[in-house]
Amino acid sequence: MRVQTSTRLVWIGLGVIVVVVVGSQVYGVTRGDTLDIFSLGMLTFPVVGALIVSRQVGNSVGRIMLGIGAGEAFAAAIGLYASYALDIQPGSLPRPDIALALGEGTWVPFIGLVGTFLLLLFPDGHLPTRGWKPWAWFSGGAMVLAYLVITVAPSHFGDQGYPGIRNPLGIEALRPYIGAAFALIALIPIAIVGCAVGLVRRFRRSTGQERLQMKWFTATAALLAVSYLILMALNLPFL
Repeated sequence: MRVQTSTRLVWIGLGVIVVVVVGSQVYGVTRGDTLDIFSLGMLTFPVVGALIVSRQVGNSVGRIMLGIGAGEAFAAAIGLYASYALDIQPGSLPRPDIALALGEGTWVPFIGLVGTFLLLLFPDGHLPTRGWKPWAWFSGGAMVLAYLVITVAPSHFGDQGYPGIRNPLGIEALRPYIGAAFALIALIPIAIVGCAVGLVRRFRRSTGQERLQMKWFTATAALLAVSYLILMALNLPFL
């Protein structure tokens, strides 16, 4: 009964994720925004995660994939909340500026989980060896620090389309040190590189079915990384 209940909750959660993410895209298109194919493509993570967890409830890889989808849905919901409160029905919902602040750094756990723990725990949900535990803590700490820095940075929300709204969670005392604080975000790519090394080492030691699984995963991860870099490059201000 517990397994059936857990499975049911997993599929309900997946349904919520899909509805929120797709709904936010439909809303954006109706307002003249370009359809974000990348965000829709990333829904494959929670879908695969739900399939894994429905068969192996305790599988860490499946849970991480669902977590990636939940993070994407949270970012979409925050964006919809702020847009409704600021554009559609101004003043109808409380503190849309806080919603913007909380949503500013949502890309950190989203991208971070894909590039760190998913690489480090694939395919069996366990670390390659116990020696990788400190690196797992480092990766998690890097994501937490980066999100906090972005959330409390004294700034405005011009990148979200609201240059006239300042961050209500911004700490002005940090302004002289903001450059050094933002340097902490560089910990994320460092963490990703280390986790990729762990994936390569695991692949070299793998045999049989595990090696076949890792071949497909490595190819998919590489394609995803290249696609993400292209999208980032296309959005650089000087292009």
